[in-house]
Amino acid sequence: MSIDARVNPSISILDTLEGNTPNKRFIGTFIVARRDGKALLPGHLEALCAYAWHLIKECMEQNASRELFLGYRASKEDFLGFFKKWCAENPDESLRELASPYDL
Repeated sequence: MSIDARVNPSISILDTLEGNTPNKRFIGTFIVARRDGKALLPGHLEALCAYAWHLIKECMEQNASRELFLGYRASKEDFLGFFKKWCAENPDESLRELASPYDL
């Protein structure tokens, strides 16, 4: 997933509240920063987006109820496992040696 900073992206989603029909929703401009003030590399943001999508797909595959989905929590350990696998399998060779955001 690449994000072009010059455009306002929209995402295609399946909205379970509207009968699982594909919809396009405008996101608008957004800013992402680390609370601890450390660097947020483009590869880290790409991995974070991939991890979020992984969690969403996992919940959808399990037909999780809205309450279960909203209560689903990511963890540092789960992200680190996902991050290592994501880096190792990434077609972009420059991302295969990317340090974990927790190691900065």
